[in-house]
Amino acid sequence: MKRILIAVFAVLMVFAGCRQLSVPTKAVTAGDEISTPTITPTPVSTVEGGVPLDTPVLIFGEFGEDPGKLLRPIDIEVGNNGNVYVADSGKSKIVKFNSSGVFLTEWGA
Repeated sequence: MKRILIAVFAVLMVFAGCRQLSVPTKAVTAGDEISTPTITPTPVSTVEGGVPLDTPVLIFGEFGEDPGKLLRPIDIEVGNNGNVYVADSGKSKIVKFNSSGVFLTEWGA
């Protein structure tokens, strides 16, 4: 679980580019499947097992407007079953991936 959060955090940093990454202010909710409390990844120098933080363990989505792609991801949440939900403010959608990073569905505007 920690590796998934660190990997998704690394992806968010890539999408943020040179812009300052803002701290999420609102949790993504999609029903009872979302775990509580909300866990926000904290930057660390290495991931469990000695993997450097700048080395992706798993990548979720790519840049773009097509289904499963992300324009401006701003928050993430991991469900109890391991599914990952990414809030994309660029598309005004929630994008759902499985624990392996495979796109499942998206919903919103």
